[in-house]
Amino acid sequence: MFTGTSQTFIAIRSIQNGVVELKGTGGKRSVLHVSSLNFALKSNEEQNAIIFEYQNFLNSLDFSLQIAITSRLANIEAYLESLQKAFYLQQNELLKIQTKEYINFINSFTIQNEIITTDFFVVVPLIVPKKGKKAKDYHSHYSYSAMMQRVNFVRSGLHRLGLRVKLLNTESLIALYWSCYNNKDMKKQSLLRSIFEE
Repeated sequence: MFTGTSQTFIAIRSIQNGVVELKGTGGKRSVLHVSSLNFALKSNEEQNAIIFEYQNFLNSLDFSLQIAITSRLANIEAYLESLQKAFYLQQNELLKIQTKEYINFINSFTIQNEIITTDFFVVVPLIVPKKGKKAKDYHSHYSYSAMMQRVNFVRSGLHRLGLRVKLLNTESLIALYWSCYNNKDMKKQSLLRSIFEE
């Protein structure tokens, strides 16, 4: 995954089964991709209910969490592909012309303007004591089970706030960390098939 001299600058030992293992500390991390919430459009009652639920969620935690926010160029290839399919399947000539014009507009607009999207992540930590060689398999199973318990607890709390939550798998984690270590190259980031957009 990471090779050569770049590996010495990265605090990641490995990424397996959707869990990041850090160098040195024995710590592990799982990452949840979390939807946004348009708080300003909620009524006062809804806002108060969300704040109260968020307080309850934070008070129920007996471990720390990290919240990370990243920005990247939006990947609209899938959207354009769906429009292209709609164009070919359209029977009505007027709608077909309008769809083609809309596709041209979107293509022209994205060439002239960079569309930035924001992603929200919650990082769930687990500190794992050092293992002996004989207990390696048991230790690995125990740490994964403990991590998933934490992940499910956090996911449940965030669902109660009305948020959509997705646990990142190994492929998603590699893409996320790649983008973090290549954050100046937003053009290359946009070339990746987005795994965060649903």
